[in-house]
Amino acid sequence: MSRTVYVGQLFPVSPNITYICPSPFSSYDYPASSCNATITLPEGLTLAEGENATKNIGSLQAGGTAQVFWIVEAERPGNYCITIDAKGEINGFVGEKPDVGQSYNYQDRIGGYARVLVTAKAASQIYIRGIAPTQGPPGSDVRLFGGGATPKGSVLAWFIKPTDKSNLSIGILVGRTIADDAGDWEIIFTVPSVSPGNYTILAEDNETKVNDTIEFGVLAVGYQIRISYISTSSGPPGTMVYLSGDGASSCGEVRVYFDGMSVTNATAKEGGWWSTSFQVPDVELGNYTITALDVVSNSMDTAMFTVAPARNVGVKVGDWAKYDVTLNYSTNDPSPPISPPPTEVVDIEYFLLTVVSVTGTNVTFETTIHLRNGTEVSSVSWLDVSSGQTYYGMTMPTGPLIAANLTAGDKVYLNPYSPTINSTFMGVYAELEREVNCLMQMVNTSGPRGYWMVGEMKICWDRASGILDEQSMDMWYIEIAEGYRTHMLLRMVITETNIWTRPTGVSVNVNVYPKLLNLGSKGKWVICRVELPRGFRAKDVDVSTLMLNGTVLGEVAHGARGARYLIVKFDREAVIDLIMSTTGSINKFGTVSLTVTGKFKDDTSFTGTVILRIVMPTTKNIGRHVLPI
Repeated sequence: MSRTVYVGQLFPVSPNITYICPSPFSSYDYPASSCNATITLPEGLTLAEGENATKNIGSLQAGGTAQVFWIVEAERPGNYCITIDAKGEINGFVGEKPDVGQSYNYQDRIGGYARVLVTAKAASQIYIRGIAPTQGPPGSDVRLFGGGATPKGSVLAWFIKPTDKSNLSIGILVGRTIADDAGDWEIIFTVPSVSPGNYTILAEDNETKVNDTIEFGVLAVGYQIRISYISTSSGPPGTMVYLSGDGASSCGEVRVYFDGMSVTNATAKEGGWWSTSFQVPDVELGNYTITALDVVSNSMDTAMFTVAPARNVGVKVGDWAKYDVTLNYSTNDPSPPISPPPTEVVDIEYFLLTVVSVTGTNVTFETTIHLRNGTEVSSVSWLDVSSGQTYYGMTMPTGPLIAANLTAGDKVYLNPYSPTINSTFMGVYAELEREVNCLMQMVNTSGPRGYWMVGEMKICWDRASGILDEQSMDMWYIEIAEGYRTHMLLRMVITETNIWTRPTGVSVNVNVYPKLLNLGSKGKWVICRVELPRGFRAKDVDVSTLMLNGTVLGEVAHGARGARYLIVKFDREAVIDLIMSTTGSINKFGTVSLTVTGKFKDDTSFTGTVILRIVMPTTKNIGRHVLPI
């Protein structure tokens, strides 16, 4: 399609750039980033002052359209061809798949071009060369300029509704001027007090009664750009940040700055909505300000971004975790607010997660649901443990894997929807005490109409590896009028894993009583208090294996078994015989080393040593013990 302009006239070039989405692909499958468009002008046409040949578009979803604008000037008569080239990048991650190959990151380029024909001719009548700005609130100053008027003739400017431009009697005369010898002219006027909306500015040659028009947008007083969405609000240098908002000037330019550095530009839609994206510059760790500036209204809004250290994956290929699933449902409500879980959920026996591949912060994992009838259902997914992205264009607030070595106060993922870890503490999971990160939320609020909800939701992850330890929802739905109650408990907890294993041998702390043992005494017992390390419980000890120095059998004192300790008694006569048979000293006072050993029921062994002070028996009593020579 061709258009005609006058020499010296400023005219817009505003192509619509569409990222075509062919069937059967979803528009969310392959979003394009770092998109831009470049205009190429032949000799005889030039960009208006301040224009750049390349316009940044930011990100674009498949099937999406973006409009860009350039202001071009015709310098001399002729027929011209303008070319616009658009391009972008598709970055992604492909998880490992059986019989296909290993996981990998990829980067592809997409693009296209279009041409427009322009005919420039010498002006034979009045024309508008340009208007600046193209939008503004009532009371703002506007510059309207052009050429082709009758030399030394008067030029009038009218402010009218677009549908009424043929009837100047209902327009508002906003300015007049006298053209120069070449027919060039300029009028500076003030936007009248009219309602917001689109208007037409009409310039009339008062000698020939010929006119030209240009559009102008009247903004509401106090027009204010707003950042309504940012994803993510923290991350290391190179993080892709997505911004969007509203309140910008219709079809106006939005400039985005990162602590004063220009990082991207965008063009607002007609309703003032705008969106764009950029990568965080290579800067030091700390807090930075993102500023969105609406060029036309000169309004701005800010958002904070925290440049944080890069997050790390704590699992490796081949790691796995097995989870027991508990589901309880009960109600006395004749019309419960929630239905009983379906059979396929009730019949879940366990859940298995296996790490298939790790690339950067992307983890591909296989999940297997094992039903009680032996049926298994498996699927492969991927998750970025830094951003929480699990599908391009989709981020999760929580998931089965998070970054390693986070702590209380850290966000679960670096995206705006993700919550903050509540606490970090020690907990026992898969038979061993581990340091865990926990997100806990208490619920005490109105629920479905006529019901009150009370309960708790909890998610815990292993701190060192980032793998899920436990996820549970324990909720009561209480009918307000009659007091009916419906209870739902869903809990998934790790029971086995190869990420951590119980050691084959552990050390225990041992205290002995009495502290000083007279080898000539006639007491009945020597008592040892055995304290187990964290993650081990007294109930798991095989008491038949308790020994002192591998020879004296121990016996657990009745009622003396705590959560992490045992009171073990050894026959005093046997202990004294052991000491007398192993010591080579006959000094009155001395010390001996006693070692308590045993095993847990899973065959893990433990050992602990204590030093006991001894008093040798007197000469008259020594005969009942045989001393080594």
